[in-house]
Amino acid sequence: MEKKSKITQKKPHIFEIDLLRAITVFSVVAIHSLSYTNYLTTGLAATQLINLIGHALHFNREMFMFITGLVLTYVYYHRQFSTKAFWLKRVSLIFIPYVVWTIIYVFINVHSGSFLDYTKTILWDILTGDASFQLYYILLALQFYIIFPYFLFFLKKVAHHPWLTLGISFVIQLAWIYYDFTYLQSNLSSRNIWLQHAVLFQDRVIVTYQFFFILGAFAAIYMNKAQAFLIKHRWFAPVLAILAIILYIIYYYLQLNIFGDSITYATSVLQPSVVMYSVVAIIFFCWLAMIWSKQQIGYKLVKVVSDTSFGIYFVHVIALTFIAAYLLPIVPKTVPVPITDISVLLLAFASSVLFCFILLKTPLLSWTIGRAQPVQFLHNHKKKFFEIFFILLLIIIVGTVLINLFLEDSHVYRQHEVQKKVSRINIAKNAILLPIVAHIDPHSILNVPIVSTGCRVPLSVKTNFTSTIKIQSGGMERYFNIFIPSDYNSVIQSPLVLDFHGYASNGFKQEQLSLFDPLARQNNFIVIYPEGTRDKSGALAWNTGLYPSIHANDVLFVSNILNYVQSNLCIDPTRIYATGFSNGGGFVNELALTMFDRIAAFAPVSGSYVTPFNDAIKRTVSIIEFHGTEDNTNPYGGDKLRKEFSITDWIKNWVKQDKCKQTQVIYKTQNVIGYGSVGCQNQSAVVHYQLIGEHHVWPISLFKQSVDQKTQYVDAASIIWDFFQKHPLQNATIENIK
Repeated sequence: MEKKSKITQKKPHIFEIDLLRAITVFSVVAIHSLSYTNYLTTGLAATQLINLIGHALHFNREMFMFITGLVLTYVYYHRQFSTKAFWLKRVSLIFIPYVVWTIIYVFINVHSGSFLDYTKTILWDILTGDASFQLYYILLALQFYIIFPYFLFFLKKVAHHPWLTLGISFVIQLAWIYYDFTYLQSNLSSRNIWLQHAVLFQDRVIVTYQFFFILGAFAAIYMNKAQAFLIKHRWFAPVLAILAIILYIIYYYLQLNIFGDSITYATSVLQPSVVMYSVVAIIFFCWLAMIWSKQQIGYKLVKVVSDTSFGIYFVHVIALTFIAAYLLPIVPKTVPVPITDISVLLLAFASSVLFCFILLKTPLLSWTIGRAQPVQFLHNHKKKFFEIFFILLLIIIVGTVLINLFLEDSHVYRQHEVQKKVSRINIAKNAILLPIVAHIDPHSILNVPIVSTGCRVPLSVKTNFTSTIKIQSGGMERYFNIFIPSDYNSVIQSPLVLDFHGYASNGFKQEQLSLFDPLARQNNFIVIYPEGTRDKSGALAWNTGLYPSIHANDVLFVSNILNYVQSNLCIDPTRIYATGFSNGGGFVNELALTMFDRIAAFAPVSGSYVTPFNDAIKRTVSIIEFHGTEDNTNPYGGDKLRKEFSITDWIKNWVKQDKCKQTQVIYKTQNVIGYGSVGCQNQSAVVHYQLIGEHHVWPISLFKQSVDQKTQYVDAASIIWDFFQKHPLQNATIENIK
């Protein structure tokens, strides 16, 4: 061992690593590409399928950690190791590029502010990887580089006990992920502030993936034995992979259709099934790489992708954003969705590889993708250098022109987050600031239906697309996202649904959770996803009285949103609705008690109801509610300490308000009981779905519906929209406010 430690010659190149890197980065782009195109998918079955495909690609995080552990151990385990030299190299090739791309994404994603604001945001994003949703990969790698000298010491102590070490590590990995999945993720709005932060940052701390770093390290130490095993048992890896995929699909089906989990929960990256599936995927792709290395078919292309993979992690989101903003909207509706999905993926991947290849071959810029190009290159390849330099300069000029023409003039920007936990909202730099047409006091809550002066106004935002809009409300800059279907017509009044996120979530996550966009396309209505304000812990929330550090007048904000939108879009003033989840559901209840003359019907889900009823409500209110009997965040039986109503008492208050004659069971299965009040005044309705045994959820596939003698599962959004359609504002006088 001592002799080996003095070996300093360069280790032989592992060709298999090139293919593993290429597969990993391609799968990353594929997952993010699907998240940008998933709005094209309609129907519950198709939505579940596309999410399954993305879920099946979720081995890439673990593969990334495995490769990192393997490569570093392979290079440094049998050689003299200098901690200082190692860290300096990682700072120059990894940390500095990470900082540069963090700054780039901050300027893309964050609205204008002072120099101090930008500095604070940049520093925070460097620490958390929040500048863009994919940067946590690099943050995890940096954490591993920091502890690697100590990790190397640990390896040399346990190297002769690989199975014991891996076994203990695997048990710890499964135990932690089980706890995370079962307790943390099922309580995203936990009242425990420490657990709340654990949820926010659980996917970007090294302990979450510790087993895969260790697995990669032992794969490097015992590489020859591992290869010999896979060669001798050549069918082991592919057969194991087939079995794993079958079991993975079966478990996904059970989660959705038997256990009643939401799609978001069922496709969580951090769950025990993903750990086991990822181990099998790693074994399979290592076997595949071994087979490929004998012939090395397409090696030049694979090598280019491998060499630029670090840069692709950085840049592919920019490529996807541009494609989603300016190419997807012009794709004919006759093009099959799978063709569009594949085309977007290939275009995003190819453009990212090409751009990173140019950076790779350009001195001084090559280090931005972690590959330091020798300065000697300048002397040996002057002509080639200037050709590449001018090509890059041309790309920068054209890109700048396009950004100014499209992003600034159209004021449109789209931001997606598919990995399950987004720790903070990334606000568009060029969010839309709509002009006021109607002369309305912006400091007063307007609780009357008004004429939409936005009819026949030319549309200033893209359809079939989610845009971020900035307005002033209560002396603050506030933001909301808006989705307008492609069939929107400025001379026909459209319904509008307001959808409010839960505590520590945001509009983009709520959009992915509630799945209203596909319904909006099918039924031609507009959806708005407002953003709350931050409490003292930094989490976005709504001012319902539960969070003392939240002081914003959110009811005024909603009034201002409606004023702005009705000034610029053709909205039916009798068909404006509100729904929301958790803290957002509690806020919907507050809107039902304060904006009942402007919003037609309400649909809180798993809400926290603390606002007391009062005599100010002058009309009957149609309301539908969903709540799990095992909800530990907003308990079904209420919470006296937080002065939350029990769901039973809360329903009784609304039944009394609407002067309903009686309540009866309208729907019943093993998992759900629906209660509906009949004989309510003015054709109003109070409906409650009791989700038996469910925790804090937005129900996706709990409801069964018979269509053509076949049982189909219906999500909450479909039931809510059906309820909304039946309950427009009754006997409303539309005010013509100019």
